[in-house]
Amino acid sequence: MKNRKKKKTVIIVAAAFALLAAAGTAALRNHGRSAGAGKGTEAMTAPVTRQDISSRLSSSGVLKPRNSYQVSSLVEGEITSADFEVGDQVEKGQVLYRIDVSNMEEEMKSAQNSVERAARNLEDAQKDYSRAQGRFNDGVFRSGDSGYIKKIYIKAGETVTSGTKIADIEDDSVMRLKVPFLSAEAAAIGAGSAALATLSSTGEQIPGTVTAVSAKDETLTGGRIVRYVTIEAANPGGLTTEQSATATVGDYSSSLEGTFSPVVETILSADLPDSVTVEQLLVSEGDYAAKGT
Repeated sequence: MKNRKKKKTVIIVAAAFALLAAAGTAALRNHGRSAGAGKGTEAMTAPVTRQDISSRLSSSGVLKPRNSYQVSSLVEGEITSADFEVGDQVEKGQVLYRIDVSNMEEEMKSAQNSVERAARNLEDAQKDYSRAQGRFNDGVFRSGDSGYIKKIYIKAGETVTSGTKIADIEDDSVMRLKVPFLSAEAAAIGAGSAALATLSSTGEQIPGTVTAVSAKDETLTGGRIVRYVTIEAANPGGLTTEQSATATVGDYSSSLEGTFSPVVETILSADLPDSVTVEQLLVSEGDYAAKGT
């Protein structure tokens, strides 16, 4: 009996202790919930694991080519072909387009003619300078070209200053003929081409050589557009400045006739730093004066 009472008492005490422990645990849970509710957040939990930590940075931008080039035309003209399209890949030196260069060729030819004329003018100016230097050495005026003295403008005893006309010299051993050809035909004629001059009065034909072709278009009566061609021919002995002729160069014929003129027509003028007095004339009109006389 005593043993049973003791066992019963022990069981009752153990049960009471269990109830107290459960009540305490519940109170703690309620307290934690109340505290969490007061902060407004709920604690997040997760099991502890081993992981790698990484950080990523990102940005945006515009892709541009390393090298870019703009192709520009250096001339004006109509594009006759363009063998590429947008997006095509091209190589260095590849032909991208072709331009009609017919007008440019005309301009190039005109520019070349201008250069040649300028070169001739420079050569003439250098000759004039050399003549001016040599004319008055030792007080003597010398002829700068060979030819016949057509007219003398000064007399002994007169005062000569810079720019005074002294004499006209003309050499008709070679005659010049300037005649118009249709512009398109003249463009096909080059300096040095063989030519044939036909005298209007007698029909006599005289061979010559083309020495110059004008690059300037001119309009004749009737609307014909022409360019003048200059031909030089040896004087067979009867050509004068009063005679006229037509000309042919290859298959082309001049549109009009022209008149002859001497190749050498020089006006001798004084080029002096000071005025001088003419002491003596050593030539007369009609005399032939060689260069340096």
